[in-house]
Amino acid sequence: AVVSTQSTGAAIYNDQCLSFVLPEVICSKCSSCRDLDLCRDPYLDQGPPPCWLCAHCQTPYDRSTIEGRLISKLQERNLGFALQDLVCTKCNGVKSSNMADYCSCAGSFATLEHSSDYQQLLDILENIAKHFKLTLLGELVSWTRKNTKE
Repeated sequence: AVVSTQSTGAAIYNDQCLSFVLPEVICSKCSSCRDLDLCRDPYLDQGPPPCWLCAHCQTPYDRSTIEGRLISKLQERNLGFALQDLVCTKCNGVKSSNMADYCSCAGSFATLEHSSDYQQLLDILENIAKHFKLTLLGELVSWTRKNTKE
């Protein structure tokens, strides 16, 4: 979306498309390495099923390897979300006691990462799984949604 400011007449571009970059994807044929934007990659074969192509030799990347890396990313993020620190909303101190309901400054505790950021990641991975027919990733995202408390 392009937003125009009336006072200066300048236009500001705000990209509304979500993106997910998988770093250091290596081609099995030419060993070329690049960061792959799974949602907006210009080297995409529309399939069926759609697949990502190497920018140098146009060889399709191994879908199961990409799916495995996405599953690993999701599992890392699940663990990080579950084990994150609680911080005081008033003084930003990290919760040090498991029993305290409130901080010593009388503030309440909240998670460092907002659940909306976590849900956005799940949305992106779900869209990738549906579009590229990555069934195992799709099942894991569905299971994660079902078993995650908001």
